[in-house]
Amino acid sequence: MKGKKGKTIEIECLVCGEIVKIPNLIDIEDYDGQLTCQKCRSLLQVKLVGSKVNKYRVVKKRPRQLTAEEYYQIKREAEKEIKEFEAGIRGENG
Repeated sequence: MKGKKGKTIEIECLVCGEIVKIPNLIDIEDYDGQLTCQKCRSLLQVKLVGSKVNKYRVVKKRPRQLTAEEYYQIKREAEKEIKEFEAGIRGENG
């Protein structure tokens, strides 16, 4: 985001480390409000003074969504464990 003197401010998300994009409507010379990380959707409270980050903190941490690959990997592992568990039960009762 460019301030009155052409300065750009980058804020790193305190949850996931992604660079948070500051909307053009925000006055970076004097801002005290909330921003949402576009990657992890966490809510950050940010205070900018004189185009510099004065302070910021996490207001609400949102859980990250799994990718399709992560989901199917977890599903395969769970199905394998269920089969092993069921085989063990049949073996004990058998």
